[in-house]
Amino acid sequence: MTERKGMLLLMFDLPMLTPENRRDYNKFRKALRVNGFIQFQESCYIRLVRNVSSFESDIAAIRKELPKEGTIHVIPMNMHVFKGMQCLLGKAYNMAMFADDVIFIGDEESA
Repeated sequence: MTERKGMLLLMFDLPMLTPENRRDYNKFRKALRVNGFIQFQESCYIRLVRNVSSFESDIAAIRKELPKEGTIHVIPMNMHVFKGMQCLLGKAYNMAMFADDVIFIGDEESA
């Protein structure tokens, strides 16, 4: 990431076949919320990242909470890339919860 502020997109696919899998899934999702991630879609979470060192510490915190099985990917992106996201179906995501980085994704009228 070259900009001061950006977004961290985390996507995961975790098994839900056994009670232990479900416990791991719930524990991981709780850890994401505790670490400042917001649910974007079912298995996609986002987090505002203030700088590169913040990104690295966010990743380190999540690494401590990884479940035993599954797939987890993280994509760092600058705000310019994130603001370029297009909503193809459904309601556009409103980023107003980031008070000092208000971003509206969707029609110009909602900005």
